[in-house]
Amino acid sequence: MVMVMVMTVLLLLLLMMMMMTSLFFMYMQECGDQRLKRGTELLQNIKALKLFVWEQLMARRVEEVRKRQLTFLFKAACLKAAMSE
Repeated sequence: MVMVMVMTVLLLLLLMMMMMTSLFFMYMQECGDQRLKRGTELLQNIKALKLFVWEQLMARRVEEVRKRQLTFLFKAACLKAAMSE
């Protein structure tokens, strides 16, 4: 009886970790898409940006998205490491 309960708890923990991993990767992909979109926008409008001296503003916007992406990459890596042990 105890063994069945332990297996049930372990199965539930595994399912929870799989759901968390999937959410992390979905959010990470969304951050990557946002960063790519901002980078593309930056390249398409480079003349206007240089004309109005907005390069720093756009660079900060791209860096903010990249920092969020790296945060979720780190969390996903930690979760993956915890699941593999």
